[in-house]
Amino acid sequence: MEYTVKELAELAGVSTRTLRYYDSIGLLPASRADRNNEERRYDRAALLRLQQILFYRELGFRLDEIRTLLDDPDYDLLRALRRQRELLEERRGHIDALLRTIENTLDHLEGRADMSDERFFEGFDNSQYEEEARRRWGAEVVDESTRRWNARSPDEQKRILAEQEDIFATVLDAMDEGPGGARVQAAIARLHENVNMFWDCGDEAFRGLGDLYVTDPRFRATFARMDERMPEFLQQAMSLYCDRRAAAE
Repeated sequence: MEYTVKELAELAGVSTRTLRYYDSIGLLPASRADRNNEERRYDRAALLRLQQILFYRELGFRLDEIRTLLDDPDYDLLRALRRQRELLEERRGHIDALLRTIENTLDHLEGRADMSDERFFEGFDNSQYEEEARRRWGAEVVDESTRRWNARSPDEQKRILAEQEDIFATVLDAMDEGPGGARVQAAIARLHENVNMFWDCGDEAFRGLGDLYVTDPRFRATFARMDERMPEFLQQAMSLYCDRRAAAE
C-alpha cells in the first residue's frame, strides 16, 4: 500500500509540513511522485524510515545525525530497533523513578507515610545539565544562577516559568514569519531578559545558549517536542538577535 503526504501525516501523527520538510532535506524522500512530481507517495519502506526518524527524534538526535545514520550502507534496522529499545527502557526507568517520587510525596503530604528530605529528590538528575553549564560558562555563573533562583519566592518562580512557556509558545506560533520576524525577535528579546534574571548573560553567551538548544540532546528533545524545527529555529533567531544588537552598537 502507498500513502499520500496527507495520509502518511495522519497515520504517523505528524504534520504535512514536517513531511515536506523532511523530503526537501533528503531525510525522507518520497518513494515516487505522480502528476509532474506534484503528488508524492510513500511505500512501506518509507514508513519504516519515518518510524526510525521519529524514534531518533524522541531520543534527541539532530536531523543531520539521523540522515547520516539512515543513509549508511551498513545500517542494520533490527540492530537499530534493539538499541532504541534499550535507550527507551533507560528513559522509562528514569520516568518510573520520578513517578514513585510523586506517589511517595503524595502519601507523605496526605499523612499516609513519613518521608526523609533526601527522598523528595529521588529520580532527579540535573548533574548533566549542570556539568555542561559549568564547562561552558564557569562555576561562578552556575552558582550565582542557583543563588538567584533560590532567593525567589515560589510565586515568583512560577511566574518566571510561565513567562518562559509564553515566550516559546509565541515563537512557535510565529515560526512562519522566519527567525527575523518581528514577533519572533520580540519574543527572543523577552527570552534574553528572562535569562538575565539568573545570570549576567551577554550577547555571545546568549548566542551560545542557542547553540546548546541544538547540540545538547536533552534541550533538543524538549524543543523538538514542540515542533521538529524548533531547536534550529531558536538557534537561528537567537543568533540573528545577537547580530542585530552588535550592528546597532
